[in-house]
Amino acid sequence: MTLLAAVATSLCLSLPLAAQSTTDSSLTSTIDRLFDAMKRSDTAAVRALFLAGGRVITPPPPNAPPDRVTALAVDDFVKFVGNNPPGSWIERAWNPVTSVSEGLGHVWFDYDIYRNGSRTQCGSNSAQLQRVGAAWKIVSMAFSAKTVGCASHPPPS
Repeated sequence: MTLLAAVATSLCLSLPLAAQSTTDSSLTSTIDRLFDAMKRSDTAAVRALFLAGGRVITPPPPNAPPDRVTALAVDDFVKFVGNNPPGSWIERAWNPVTSVSEGLGHVWFDYDIYRNGSRTQCGSNSAQLQRVGAAWKIVSMAFSAKTVGCASHPPPS
């Protein structure tokens, strides 16, 4: 029985994985369009990039228990975007890694945020997307946030 298990394991390990990890520009362009819409405070464009039941998961605030997160519904996130004056919020993505399997996509990337010309935070972001027709729609996004130890990138122009 041990030989059979070893053969089965080696066969499974030699098969290609269904999800391929690359940098899929159709996924990263969805994130770019989201950040462009956020910069313009364009609530209609932000809403159009999410599935109706989508969520944005925020990390716990400083000094809160580490298991305390907030799940913002799309409407709440859109309201947040609309409360920012156009041009005051600039979020940028760095080092994206994507995976796609059938109609499911994932983008992991580093980010930084500039508010009113100053960098306010950076971290990593994980976005799950679903293909709807020819477009990718955001199902959920979760991110980490820090204010120190951010990678050095030129400020936005």
